[in-house]
Amino acid sequence: MKSKACVRCSSDFHLTDKDEWFYNENKIPEPTRCPSCRALRRYTWRNERVLYVRKCNGTGKTIMATFDENVPFPVYDVPYWFSDAWDGRDYGRDFDFNRPFFEQFRELQNVVPQLARSVSGNENCDFTNQAGWNKNCYLIFEANYSEDCYYSSYIQYAKDSVDCLRVRESQLCYESINMERCYNIKFSEDCTSCSDSWFLKSCIGSRNCFGSVNLRNKEFYFFNEQCTPEQYERRLSEVGFGSENIEAGIKQEDIQKMREQFYAFQLKFPHKYMVDRQTENSTGSYILNSQNCEECFGIWNCQDCKFVVDSNNMKNVYDVTVFGADEGAEFCCDSHEIGAGCRNVYYSHQILGGHSIYYSSTCFFNNTNIFGCSSLKRANYCILNKQYTKEEYEELVPKIIEHMKKTGEWGEFFPMSLSPWDYNETLAQEYFPLSKEQVQAMGLKWKDQKQLIPQEGAIICEVSGKPFKIIQQEAEFYKRFGLPTPLRHPDQRYTDRMARTLPRHLWERPCDKCATQLQSPYSPERPEIIYCDSCYLGEVY
Repeated sequence: MKSKACVRCSSDFHLTDKDEWFYNENKIPEPTRCPSCRALRRYTWRNERVLYVRKCNGTGKTIMATFDENVPFPVYDVPYWFSDAWDGRDYGRDFDFNRPFFEQFRELQNVVPQLARSVSGNENCDFTNQAGWNKNCYLIFEANYSEDCYYSSYIQYAKDSVDCLRVRESQLCYESINMERCYNIKFSEDCTSCSDSWFLKSCIGSRNCFGSVNLRNKEFYFFNEQCTPEQYERRLSEVGFGSENIEAGIKQEDIQKMREQFYAFQLKFPHKYMVDRQTENSTGSYILNSQNCEECFGIWNCQDCKFVVDSNNMKNVYDVTVFGADEGAEFCCDSHEIGAGCRNVYYSHQILGGHSIYYSSTCFFNNTNIFGCSSLKRANYCILNKQYTKEEYEELVPKIIEHMKKTGEWGEFFPMSLSPWDYNETLAQEYFPLSKEQVQAMGLKWKDQKQLIPQEGAIICEVSGKPFKIIQQEAEFYKRFGLPTPLRHPDQRYTDRMARTLPRHLWERPCDKCATQLQSPYSPERPEIIYCDSCYLGEVY
């Protein structure tokens, strides 16, 4: 094992023999920054939730975009960007060996049209981003193949669900986190194949249960006690969640009281040291059906990956933030939002399909052999968007790499200062929060948010003071289940849900039963009882 010091924060990090094999196999240099600093750099290239109303520079149409009117580059609406009305190669230029690569890439990026939002195949989903093949959805982010969903993030194949996070193949879920194949679940976390229940934690195959933890294939349980159907309904009524309460409307104060009671109740039960399902030889959390993955979070169907988050169908991939899709990606490194059949993509941003891609951004439709390109479609053998022959490309790229080695750029993802978004528009502010003064001291941009004037009928968030309105479909959902109208802005509700999730960091700590040493996202200072895999299984089965 090799030890290194991060060039940014000076913390020590390590490379295993497997890590060295990966970098040698892909013919790329070993990282100079620790995993956290590498992740921070990629997060500054991801605006997930901030949308603006602006004009499309191609059509003049009013659109929703992740860029405001003040960016230096043109912004095209999604259909126009994907059309044949323009060609990114028209912006090509020669590489200048007297200047750093990143400086030249910035100049290219500032003139090439950028994609307004990262969306594809949606129907009636204008107010979304990082979303594909959805129908009738509103303010959902990083979501695919979902229908009639609102205010949710990282959902897949979900239907009729509101205010959810990490929900997959589920329907009629509300204020729930990390659910798979669930139906009619409210205020729950980390459950699989459960239905018609409220306030569950780490349950599998259970239905008609309330306020319970670690259940397996149970029915009519109330706070982990078996009930008859009649007893169960009576106890629901006693706490304000009976059928008559749903018909009349559940009280906001009863929900808040039950949330607090249930969160305290969870602490009486052991928690598995990581949240995973059908996983082998892996570390991290929120891992599903994966094998040999290290320090990964929010992944499914992945194999032999490291430092990968919120992705699926990845294989032999290091340091990738988001995506994959059904086709996945293979042998890629230090990139953001790549997938749909990528192979050998390095230090790039928003690449769908293609192979042998270096230092490129927003290139779709199976580009191959491109270097330092922005906003290309179906291109081959391009450098800084300029077209070359195969022979010219293969002769020039090694020279550029040697130049980048001399300037210290080769092997480094795009600098944070090159991001087209301001720091607090991106996920960097969510996972590495900083003040405006700290951001500006780093030479990065900060967006001062305008104070919104409440419209007639707007609700003022009880926490942030931001005004918000209820859409008709949302109101109908609340009425259907007797739920009260939220008192918090959708952004605040998202923040509250994120606060319930495990951090993307691992600590060394012992199992609280057998003292086996574990790598866990539960820090030793947390109040939960943490068990290793075997001790946890012995407890719940």
